[in-house]
Amino acid sequence: MVKKRNPNKSLSNEAKYCGICNKDFSKSEYKLLCRRKCTRWICHQCSGLTLSKIKALAEKMENGHCKVEKLEVRIEVLEQEKRDKNIIMTNLPLQKNEDTRKPVENFIDYFGLKSKIREFSAKRLSKKENAPILIELTSMNSRNLVIQRKKEKGVIRSIDLNCSGYNVIYLHEDLSKWRQELFAPL
Repeated sequence: MVKKRNPNKSLSNEAKYCGICNKDFSKSEYKLLCRRKCTRWICHQCSGLTLSKIKALAEKMENGHCKVEKLEVRIEVLEQEKRDKNIIMTNLPLQKNEDTRKPVENFIDYFGLKSKIREFSAKRLSKKENAPILIELTSMNSRNLVIQRKKEKGVIRSIDLNCSGYNVIYLHEDLSKWRQELFAPL
């Protein structure tokens, strides 16, 4: 029968029980002090078993970390691919009973792209005042046209889009959370 060690007794150089299997040490058995500074004594049989198990587990864990990192990168790439056709419009004032499509249609009309961009969807990302609008376009070509025209026109104000106020309207790429953190100002 294996005796259990009393955890309340302090450990000294004269350990009586193995810290893993709780086997009583005989005078002929070797005893080793645990290398992790936990002041546990381990019998020679358990120390050989745990070292081999620890090595195997460490190897499995290392392989698992590589797989997790690869999967995280894959998820990031897929998230960004999903957002590549999108544009974020910010600083456009929220209006009562607003149809978010209307200011975006005015925006596309303002750039003279009505004939090239026919299908899109638009939605506010929150109900707050001046909340960003997510514009989902059908192709990368459409997105690039909008960004190019924005650069050509320069500053656009909300009054230019038949909306109230004189706010400057900003356009941004729709970035994944990881890329937003990467490009965030320090």
